[in-house]
Amino acid sequence: MRRVRQEDNSAVIKLINSIMNDEFNESVQTYDTDDIEDICSHYEGRSDVFYVAEEPGAGIIGTVGIKNDGPFTALLRRLFLKKEFRGKGYGSELVRCAVDFCRKQGYKKIIFRGTSAMSGAYKTCLKNGFSEKEIFDLPNAKMFVLERSL
Repeated sequence: MRRVRQEDNSAVIKLINSIMNDEFNESVQTYDTDDIEDICSHYEGRSDVFYVAEEPGAGIIGTVGIKNDGPFTALLRRLFLKKEFRGKGYGSELVRCAVDFCRKQGYKKIIFRGTSAMSGAYKTCLKNGFSEKEIFDLPNAKMFVLERSL
């Protein structure tokens, strides 16, 4: 796990777009995607970070981002992992890196929003100390809000 670098931008865009289009096509319109066009610029704030998981020979296999969502609240975003690397602990490691960053920044809670199609991210967050706060009905899916106190 490491912080994203400018030269990672095209690989990150390819990974996220591939997963969004292949697995979450119905909910693509639910989320803004302006942040993935230039990850480094969008996540360069002092209270923001973007991590990638990288494997030799496979390149970037996963991502997670943290954005400031208020004085003491962080928003966990872009938790994605290539299919062939799921279920092997990489998702939990990405979440742990994000949580550690949030602690160091003095955040008091982390919020994650997702749709019912994002069952892997949902389970990973629950396994790593998040709890369900709200569920909303959307036209094509349900949206959930998870929260973790720090």
